[in-house]
Amino acid sequence: MLRPGAGRRHLSARASQSTEHTHDMLPSVSSTSAPPRLVLVTGDEELLVTRGVHAVVNAARAHDPQAEIVDRAPGELTDSDLVDLSSSSMFGGLRVVVVRGAQELADDLRDALLAYLARPLDDVVLVVVHSGAVRNRKLADAMKAAGARVVAAARLTRPRDRHDFVAAEIRRLGGQISPGAVKALADAVGSDLRELAAVCDQLVADSGGLVNEAVVALYHRGRAETTGFAVADAAISGDLAQALTALRQALGSGVPPVRGERSHHRATGSCPGGRRRWWLHLGDSPRPWHA
Repeated sequence: MLRPGAGRRHLSARASQSTEHTHDMLPSVSSTSAPPRLVLVTGDEELLVTRGVHAVVNAARAHDPQAEIVDRAPGELTDSDLVDLSSSSMFGGLRVVVVRGAQELADDLRDALLAYLARPLDDVVLVVVHSGAVRNRKLADAMKAAGARVVAAARLTRPRDRHDFVAAEIRRLGGQISPGAVKALADAVGSDLRELAAVCDQLVADSGGLVNEAVVALYHRGRAETTGFAVADAAISGDLAQALTALRQALGSGVPPVRGERSHHRATGSCPGGRRRWWLHLGDSPRPWHA
């Protein structure tokens, strides 16, 4: 099992970085240039949608650290939001308005957004997230016609697309990967893009950046051999990073969740010799574990 290095990157931070297409990062926006005023994120791949929206928000904040962010989940957009959208800011700052689930918008809200596109404001960045469904496609088409930057976030259904994603992800993290390792990694992890991104992050960190078939095989073997007791061993020994890595691998390979319960006596414990007792529940078979 690969152990995370001392400089291991935080997975959630990596998972939220930007991408414009399924294989490429969003072009970086200089802090001295204004971000695009209209952005259409189209597709229903959650990771790519998240990255696309975050990229726009980060670009806006680089341009204006005090930028106001209004992020509306599907079904949350209101008439008041649309009134604010069409009104210039009293303080002159940049605003980012994110409309998610545009395919679910009621007709009146959709029509209000269509009207806004005819005269967008200079101090507003409008981000419309549309799944690509037929409903309200008129809005997505109007965004494109108005010159919106389009961020593709469709699900990757073809193996070749997932292979391209893995290769691009490793490069984005500063690593290198061989063609054979790309295929081995995609085949081992599967089609879950968040899991693929997390594994790429771990492999780059643990390998020093050079990911080959041997590194992927070592990771996959460690993942397959991870048990609930490996998680407990690392946790009890105080190796939090290794415990979290082992836990992720165990859950990913189908090991039932491990629950450890330490006795209330933190200093001396309740077991002979001052040991602490953990009850490990692996499926329906609790077993005592002493440390």
